[in-house]
Amino acid sequence: YNIQLVKKQLEELKKQQEQNKDQKQDKNQKSGQCDQKDQDQENKEQDSSDKGEEQQENKDGQQDQDQDQNQQKNQDAEKEGEQEQSQQNEASEADEKEQQEAAQKAAEEKEKEHNQQARDQQRRLQGKMTSEEARQLLNSLKDEEGKLNFVPVADDRSEQETSKDW
Repeated sequence: YNIQLVKKQLEELKKQQEQNKDQKQDKNQKSGQCDQKDQDQENKEQDSSDKGEEQQENKDGQQDQDQDQNQQKNQDAEKEGEQEQSQQNEASEADEKEQQEAAQKAAEEKEKEHNQQARDQQRRLQGKMTSEEARQLLNSLKDEEGKLNFVPVADDRSEQETSKDW
Protein backbone atom coordinates (compact mmCIF):
# COMPACT_ATOMS: atom_id res chain seq x y z
CA TYR A 1 0.00 0.00 0.00
CA ASN A 2 2.80 2.42 0.94
CA ILE A 3 4.70 1.70 -2.25
CA GLN A 4 1.64 2.44 -4.37
CA LEU A 5 0.98 5.66 -2.48
CA VAL A 6 4.58 6.82 -2.98
CA LYS A 7 4.45 6.00 -6.70
CA LYS A 8 1.27 8.06 -7.11
CA GLN A 9 2.82 11.02 -5.32
CA LEU A 10 5.95 10.81 -7.48
CA GLU A 11 3.83 10.77 -10.64
CA GLU A 12 1.90 13.82 -9.44
CA LEU A 13 5.13 15.69 -8.73
CA LYS A 14 6.47 14.87 -12.18
CA LYS A 15 3.27 16.08 -13.79
CA GLN A 16 3.46 19.33 -11.83
CA GLN A 17 7.06 19.83 -12.90
CA GLU A 18 6.17 19.22 -16.55
CA GLN A 19 3.26 21.66 -16.33
CA ASN A 20 5.51 24.27 -14.73
CA LYS A 21 8.10 23.82 -17.48
CA ASP A 22 5.46 24.05 -20.18
CA GLN A 23 4.02 27.24 -18.69
CA LYS A 24 7.48 28.80 -18.44
CA GLN A 25 8.31 27.90 -22.00
CA ASP A 26 5.06 29.45 -23.16
CA LYS A 27 5.83 32.62 -21.22
CA ASN A 28 9.37 32.74 -22.57
CA GLN A 29 8.15 32.39 -26.12
CA LYS A 30 5.56 35.12 -25.69
CA SER A 31 7.83 37.63 -24.04
CA GLY A 32 10.88 36.61 -25.96
CA GLN A 33 12.98 37.18 -22.89
CA CYS A 34 13.14 35.74 -19.48
CA ASP A 35 12.73 38.22 -16.65
CA GLN A 36 14.80 37.97 -13.58
CA LYS A 37 11.63 37.36 -11.57
CA ASP A 38 10.70 34.42 -13.73
CA GLN A 39 14.14 32.96 -13.22
CA ASP A 40 13.86 33.48 -9.46
CA GLN A 41 10.44 31.85 -9.48
CA GLU A 42 11.76 29.03 -11.59
CA ASN A 43 14.64 28.54 -9.18
CA LYS A 44 12.27 28.61 -6.23
CA GLU A 45 9.96 26.10 -7.87
CA GLN A 46 12.91 23.95 -8.78
CA ASP A 47 14.15 24.15 -5.20
CA SER A 48 10.71 23.33 -3.85
CA SER A 49 10.37 20.42 -6.27
CA ASP A 50 13.85 19.26 -5.26
CA LYS A 51 12.82 19.54 -1.62
CA GLY A 52 9.65 17.60 -2.41
CA GLU A 53 11.73 14.93 -4.07
CA GLU A 54 14.11 14.89 -1.10
CA GLN A 55 11.18 14.59 1.26
CA GLN A 56 9.81 11.83 -0.90
CA GLU A 57 13.20 10.11 -0.86
CA ASN A 58 13.31 10.57 2.91
CA LYS A 59 9.89 9.00 3.14
CA ASP A 60 11.08 6.17 0.93
CA GLY A 61 14.17 5.77 3.08
CA GLN A 62 12.04 5.80 6.23
CA GLN A 63 9.74 3.20 4.72
CA ASP A 64 12.75 1.08 3.80
CA GLN A 65 14.03 1.41 7.36
CA ASP A 66 10.60 0.49 8.70
CA GLN A 67 10.51 -2.55 6.45
CA ASP A 68 14.02 -3.52 7.55
CA GLN A 69 12.98 -3.15 11.18
CA ASN A 70 9.89 -5.25 10.57
CA GLN A 71 11.98 -7.89 8.87
CA GLN A 72 14.44 -7.83 11.79
CA LYS A 73 11.57 -8.19 14.25
CA ASN A 74 10.20 -11.10 12.25
CA GLN A 75 13.61 -12.75 12.20
CA ASP A 76 13.99 -12.20 15.95
CA ALA A 77 10.55 -13.68 16.52
CA GLU A 78 11.46 -16.68 14.38
CA LYS A 79 14.69 -17.15 16.34
CA GLU A 80 12.79 -16.96 19.62
CA GLY A 81 10.29 -19.48 18.29
CA GLU A 82 13.11 -21.78 17.26
CA GLN A 83 14.72 -21.41 20.68
CA GLU A 84 11.44 -22.18 22.42
CA GLN A 85 10.95 -25.18 20.14
CA SER A 86 14.47 -26.44 20.91
CA GLN A 87 13.86 -25.94 24.65
CA GLN A 88 10.62 -27.87 24.39
CA ASN A 89 12.43 -30.61 22.49
CA GLU A 90 15.14 -30.71 25.15
CA ALA A 91 12.51 -30.82 27.89
CA SER A 92 10.67 -33.66 26.17
CA GLU A 93 13.97 -35.52 25.66
CA ALA A 94 14.77 -35.03 29.35
CA ASP A 95 11.33 -36.37 30.28
CA GLU A 96 11.88 -39.38 28.05
CA LYS A 97 15.28 -40.01 29.66
CA GLU A 98 13.76 -39.76 33.12
CA GLN A 99 11.03 -42.20 32.14
CA GLN A 100 13.61 -44.61 30.73
CA GLU A 101 15.72 -44.34 33.89
CA ALA A 102 12.66 -44.93 36.07
CA ALA A 103 11.71 -47.95 33.97
CA GLN A 104 15.30 -49.27 34.27
CA LYS A 105 15.27 -48.83 38.06
CA ALA A 106 11.94 -50.62 38.31
CA ALA A 107 13.27 -53.48 36.17
CA GLU A 108 16.41 -53.71 38.35
CA GLU A 109 14.33 -53.79 41.53
CA LYS A 110 12.14 -56.54 40.11
CA GLU A 111 15.25 -58.51 39.15
CA LYS A 112 16.73 -58.07 42.66
CA GLU A 113 13.48 -59.20 44.21
CA HIS A 114 13.37 -62.23 41.93
CA ASN A 115 16.98 -63.11 42.80
CA GLN A 116 16.20 -62.74 46.53
CA GLN A 117 13.22 -65.06 46.18
CA ALA A 118 15.41 -67.63 44.41
CA ARG A 119 18.01 -67.48 47.25
CA ASP A 120 15.28 -67.76 49.88
CA GLN A 121 13.90 -70.85 48.08
CA GLN A 122 17.36 -72.46 48.10
CA ARG A 123 17.81 -71.76 51.85
CA ARG A 124 14.42 -73.35 52.63
CA LEU A 125 15.44 -76.45 50.69
CA GLN A 126 18.62 -76.63 52.84
CA GLY A 127 16.56 -76.32 56.03
CA LYS A 128 17.80 -72.82 56.87
CA MET A 129 15.91 -69.61 57.61
CA THR A 130 15.47 -66.98 54.95
CA SER A 131 16.67 -63.45 55.59
CA GLU A 132 13.08 -62.26 56.04
CA GLU A 133 12.33 -65.00 58.53
CA ALA A 134 15.48 -64.13 60.50
CA ARG A 135 14.49 -60.46 60.55
CA GLN A 136 11.02 -61.32 61.83
CA LEU A 137 12.46 -63.55 64.58
CA LEU A 138 14.82 -60.83 65.78
CA ASN A 139 12.07 -58.23 65.79
CA SER A 140 9.85 -60.52 67.89
CA LEU A 141 12.69 -61.05 70.42
CA LYS A 142 13.26 -57.31 70.70
CA ASP A 143 9.65 -56.82 71.69
CA GLU A 144 9.90 -59.45 74.45
CA GLU A 145 13.03 -58.00 76.06
CA GLY A 146 12.69 -55.45 78.79
CA LYS A 147 14.68 -52.31 79.23
CA LEU A 148 18.02 -52.59 80.99
CA ASN A 149 18.00 -50.35 84.02
CA PHE A 150 21.34 -49.54 85.60
CA VAL A 151 21.24 -49.61 89.39
CA PRO A 152 24.54 -48.70 91.03
CA VAL A 153 25.63 -50.80 93.99
CA ALA A 154 26.15 -48.84 97.16
CA ASP A 155 29.05 -50.44 99.02
CA ASP A 156 32.24 -49.25 100.61
CA ARG A 157 34.41 -49.74 97.58
CA SER A 158 33.33 -46.51 95.97
CA GLU A 159 34.60 -44.56 98.98
CA GLN A 160 38.06 -46.18 99.00
CA GLU A 161 40.78 -44.62 97.02
CA THR A 162 42.25 -46.52 94.19
CA SER A 163 45.64 -47.88 94.95
CA LYS A 164 48.50 -46.90 92.79
CA ASP A 165 50.51 -49.82 91.57
CA TRP A 166 53.00 -48.06 89.40
